[in-house]
Amino acid sequence: EMSAKGSFSFRNEQILQTYIDDGVYLRLERIGLAVARVYFVNEGHAEVPVPEGFRITDHSNSDVDVPRVPNREEYVLGWTDNYSLLRGDVVIIKLLNQRRWALQGAPERAVTAV
Repeated sequence: EMSAKGSFSFRNEQILQTYIDDGVYLRLERIGLAVARVYFVNEGHAEVPVPEGFRITDHSNSDVDVPRVPNREEYVLGWTDNYSLLRGDVVIIKLLNQRRWALQGAPERAVTAV
């Protein structure tokens, strides 16, 4: 079973990465207010081709595989969907849109669930 590994925000410039294997890292980087790209780098931080057998499945759209950007070694993902990033049939990481709001209010304003 998978456990929480943090979160990715479209509101900042932070790039997240996770180790795949053979000196290759998967990176997730915001490229717009609602769009991120997935790409791969080596230990020297140079971009490398998509590893053999890697794919991204979009669970918000009938579990279809997300196509790679034409003539590029990357994928582009929208913030509204849920994705699984796989190597073969093994899920490396899942991206789950939480579709929630953080509520803020004056100190005297109570918010409760009913």
